[in-house]
Amino acid sequence: MPNISPEGFNPGKLHALADALSAVICELRDAQEAFAPFHSAHEGWAVIHEEEQELWDEVRLKTGTPEGRRMEAVQVAAMALRFLIDISADECGGLKDVRG
Repeated sequence: MPNISPEGFNPGKLHALADALSAVICELRDAQEAFAPFHSAHEGWAVIHEEEQELWDEVRLKTGTPEGRRMEAVQVAAMALRFLIDISADECGGLKDVRG
């Protein structure tokens, strides 16, 4: 398992990183409680794509807000994590460090 200690991160950004990760984990937990696991890589991709399109709508539309962009970005990240947990871990026999 990779070392996820705060060493190597910009000290001024650690609070923002912790806040972002906390929001993503809460969103992931809520999604896991509300919905069944992804049944396939295709389904997982489709959900991520839908969330990404909602983020794009917030970014490109003049009516988008910083709060809306943050919320949609959190949902994209949470669904990407869910993909890793529900699909990639099963396909690969567990999550591995893929940095090469």
